[in-house]
Amino acid sequence: MFEDRTYENIRDEMLAEFPSDIDTREGSIAYDAVAGVAAKVAMLYIDISNCYELTNLEKSSGEYLDRFASEHGVTRIKATNARYRFIYEGTKPELGTSFYDANGDNYYTLNEDDEGLILVSDLTGTTQNVVVTGTDAIPVDNIEGLIHAEFGELIVPAINKETDDSLRSRIRDKISGPAENGNRSQYQSWCEEVEGVGRALIFPLFYGPNTVKAVLISPDGLPPAKSVIDNVQTYIDPIKPAYIAHDPDKPTIVIGTLGSGYGDGVAPIGAHFLAVAAKKYDINIQLSVELKTDINIDDVKNKITQAITAYFKSLALEAEDSKVIRFNRISSIIEQLNVVFDFCNLTVNGKRENVTIEDDYVAVLAGVTVNVTV
Repeated sequence: MFEDRTYENIRDEMLAEFPSDIDTREGSIAYDAVAGVAAKVAMLYIDISNCYELTNLEKSSGEYLDRFASEHGVTRIKATNARYRFIYEGTKPELGTSFYDANGDNYYTLNEDDEGLILVSDLTGTTQNVVVTGTDAIPVDNIEGLIHAEFGELIVPAINKETDDSLRSRIRDKISGPAENGNRSQYQSWCEEVEGVGRALIFPLFYGPNTVKAVLISPDGLPPAKSVIDNVQTYIDPIKPAYIAHDPDKPTIVIGTLGSGYGDGVAPIGAHFLAVAAKKYDINIQLSVELKTDINIDDVKNKITQAITAYFKSLALEAEDSKVIRFNRISSIIEQLNVVFDFCNLTVNGKRENVTIEDDYVAVLAGVTVNVTV
């Protein structure tokens, strides 16, 4: 915007204002008098340019992007804690008691929900989702009468703080919607406002007139936890009482149990809504590789797993054509990793072709099998 407002240009323009009989060569009194001022003015233009970019959707980041988002009623999704079921024998520990895992890496606080005791990670982010069921939960302080304690299943996975790119995409959707009057865009916005939802796929009239179905995906590109589904349902259209949808051709057959449509949520009166989690569609990848001398097979497998998982996540959260897993794209990703001399016999679910999944599903990498060729 101010590309021509450089130190040199500003200095020369100021020197040009002096009368012709004044010495303006470098080192002269006139030159030295304007040099410092020109430098300060040039810096001012740089600051103005930076300020302009920080108020621009495509250029802003961090807290400045948050401010831009707030002007449009959008809030960055915060990182959350992981929640594990708590299993114990002996004396019941008091709520608020601190535990740590077997490695002593992370600490967890004992809490409670409607179904029993839970351990909530003190830290946030997906790094807290790695405790294996059955791992010992070790109390920080000795608890008299507690015989044994361990981590149960991961009931609410933690999520990372929303990235700038993801937030920027949601702001664009909000601006271009328009999300209003209970249209498709507004149902999507309502769903994605709830913590734990990365993307919502909206299917109007899915169960008949005045019905809406939303298939929800977590910010990690996976099926979200049940608690997230319940929160979305309650926010948009609580199931109190339930509305029973029947097959129009076979009225005795129930095809869905939806929200009441009473307008107790944000959905309009008369609109029956149902939130469901996307289902996992397992993808297995197999290939043969010629290893480089300084790389082992475990490194290759880990690199491929990370890259393909990132590809599936981008499909689930960003791609318009999110239901097609492209064989050539997977092949290209592996080639670009540059971790092997060569590879062959690549298959995706046993075939060398694209895989198409249904609307209710999200692709999940179930396994990577790497064979070494001699």
